[in-house]
Amino acid sequence: MAGVKRKRSSSTDSENSEAKRSKVDNRVRGLFRTPVWASAREDDTELLVHREVLEARAPALAQLVRKTASEDGEIFTLPLPPEDRRALPLVIVWLYTGILAPRDVNADHSDLDEGERLIVGEPRTPGFSNGYAVTEEELDDARAWDDADLVAVHVFARKYGVADLEQYSLAILLKVTERCNWTASERAVCLACESLPAHSCMIRYLAKNTFDLLLAQDEWTLPDTSGFATQYVSDLLQMSLMLRTKDKSEFAADYRALRGEVLAGFDSRRERQKLARRRTPDGWHVDFVGILCHYSNFFNTALNGRSSEAETNSVLLEEEDADTFERFLVWAYSSEISANPSAVYTKNSVCHTLEVRSKDLRPDRFRSPDIELLDNIEPLITRPDPNRTNHDWLREEQMLIDLYVFAHRRGVPGLRQAVIDRLLLNAELQFNTREYKVTGLQTLRSAYASLPKTSMLLKLYANEAAWLWTADCYKHAAVDTLPAGFMLDVASLTTTMRDGPDNFAKRGRSVSRDDSKVPWRKGLCEFHEHADKEAVKLCAKINEDWQRAFYRLADQVEGHSRVELV
Repeated sequence: MAGVKRKRSSSTDSENSEAKRSKVDNRVRGLFRTPVWASAREDDTELLVHREVLEARAPALAQLVRKTASEDGEIFTLPLPPEDRRALPLVIVWLYTGILAPRDVNADHSDLDEGERLIVGEPRTPGFSNGYAVTEEELDDARAWDDADLVAVHVFARKYGVADLEQYSLAILLKVTERCNWTASERAVCLACESLPAHSCMIRYLAKNTFDLLLAQDEWTLPDTSGFATQYVSDLLQMSLMLRTKDKSEFAADYRALRGEVLAGFDSRRERQKLARRRTPDGWHVDFVGILCHYSNFFNTALNGRSSEAETNSVLLEEEDADTFERFLVWAYSSEISANPSAVYTKNSVCHTLEVRSKDLRPDRFRSPDIELLDNIEPLITRPDPNRTNHDWLREEQMLIDLYVFAHRRGVPGLRQAVIDRLLLNAELQFNTREYKVTGLQTLRSAYASLPKTSMLLKLYANEAAWLWTADCYKHAAVDTLPAGFMLDVASLTTTMRDGPDNFAKRGRSVSRDDSKVPWRKGLCEFHEHADKEAVKLCAKINEDWQRAFYRLADQVEGHSRVELV
């Protein structure tokens, strides 16, 4: 998750460093859905930001990053100037939390709340009030700042068109200098004058603020400007000349006008990017509500609407199993369905440089058949696993159904499709290897009791039974105990079939690519939900890659059908 820092070893051994980097990259690649990595300032700390967050809050930067990707998955590096690298850690924290803070915004989330519920709230970092009354807490927070950091953030925001951050960083700088009675540092002034237009609000503010503080002193002289940038010196000179024609009160009025311009629209109580805390046996996990709302219509409505949940900033999930919710979160961050979600959290180490893998920046679910698909399919097709029992199979099946029902209740179409794809993979595997597995009675009952008749999952189960179950399978399943809706669906399908699984088994015929009547052989879209025509086109491309990847592996496994690719 963004904002989590890790300092790499200071060892100068390049081989060890490269090996460590490769190990971390391989571990994290499967942990996050669409990562963009960012190296952070001089200490080589590394941070992560998700593509969805980047595109939502800094579209110009997201577009620039997207251009660095190649179609073949090659990694490109987007070089950043020093001021951008300096600002990047603070920018990433702001992208997720909506605040700028000199300390870790995730430092204090350990206190317990009552109830087993998802708690949503603001990051616990002191803000700055608009009034002149200064608390000790605010003053301590202000003194932790380096004004050059805030100028770097302002330059970054202006360069990449992040207007909210541009104004916010200037307002925070104003608050910091006022709280601490500071004049601008040479480094901050030089950075501003070298990177910003001559008449930018930042340069005007730095000069006027310095001059205003000097005027408040009994005796004052202009600072040594030998190392300062020309525009700043020019502004100071112009203001010193003003004293010949204006008194101090008139200058103070000019400064207050500029101060009002800087603070226009700045509200310390503005809506921030919220965090969600969940109680687990190991403690509390913190998640970004933006990720929840991005994938779930339910959470988006509950936490961003006018409901009681939005008012109380909490959502009670009394119908959901804790493990199912954990698996949903793992999928949201990694696009993977994990049987053991707690293991994923324990290996969460976040690091990298601003490097981009093209497959990570494509639209959701666009996968390369040579990378992710082959990795996912290969361990499944090489079964049978001598340690894998039928109970293991049924347990995995029930886990997938629980996830699908959760996705139906909470409005997560992406997760529904991910479960369908996983089940289709199992179905294709059975069809190729004749290793038929009968869906558990409890699984079927829970699916038909929890889902509408139009559900794609029910359609898939009926087609699986029609195409994969032999007469022995029905005997094993005790047909009289199966859900009535399931039996009607299967009966409707089998009446239109000429060749069923029993005929295939009798003739000993191997499966070929000519089995076009098998529903998932027509295309996985037979069981997918599509929002529009563009989604259909994208899904068709994914289907082609998916099926080619499967056939390529099936052809390599001894004892499987030999399929020739055309």
